[in-house]
Amino acid sequence: MADKPTAVLSAGENPRRMWNGGPLRQFSNIPAGGHYIRYSSRFLTGLAGAYVCDRCQRPSAGVYLSKPSKTRHEWLCGACKPSKKESGGCL
Repeated sequence: MADKPTAVLSAGENPRRMWNGGPLRQFSNIPAGGHYIRYSSRFLTGLAGAYVCDRCQRPSAGVYLSKPSKTRHEWLCGACKPSKKESGGCL
């Protein structure tokens, strides 16, 4: 299992939803480092950084949509994502 990232959000970074029900992502109006890219949509404009896990609230290279129930879902990093046993296949 992957270790959880140790980085936390810095001052000036504001995690925001990419769209209603979408993943959280770091946003800033000032360049906070080389890991930000210019982003513009009808909903958001600014500098976009890493995605943020809904559970641990830490930046992540990517997040996965987890649907524990029909009415609730969350975007989780690899360390927080529940592992599922896969059935079938060859050994």
